Amino acid sequence: QAHQAERTRRKFASVRQKLSLGTSVVSTRTIHQVSKAIQHPLFDAFFAGVVFVNAIFTGLEVESSIAHQHSRQLLSDWQIRLSHYIFFILFLIELIARLF
Repeated sequence: QAHQAERTRRKFASVRQKLSLGTSVVSTRTIHQVSKAIQHPLFDAFFAGVVFVNAIFTGLEVESSIAHQHSRQLLSDWQIRLSHYIFFILFLIELIARLF
């Protein structure tokens, strides 16, 4: 029990030291894999598709808000909200990956 506690203390002390020195806890292998994925042409093609689909959903949202005045909405409020969350998460992933 005492041996386990000592190992845990050392482990967290080394993590604290890495953080205080400003070095990354993320491994260089992970950084290399993310960098390799970002440079792949499919990464750009995928997010170009996401931008295109987002533009379509934006148009549907506008059309739905106009049609709402005539009580024939194309998308319900929860569908619009869900699409906002999905696109937000996808764009956030892209941003973090590119800054990584």
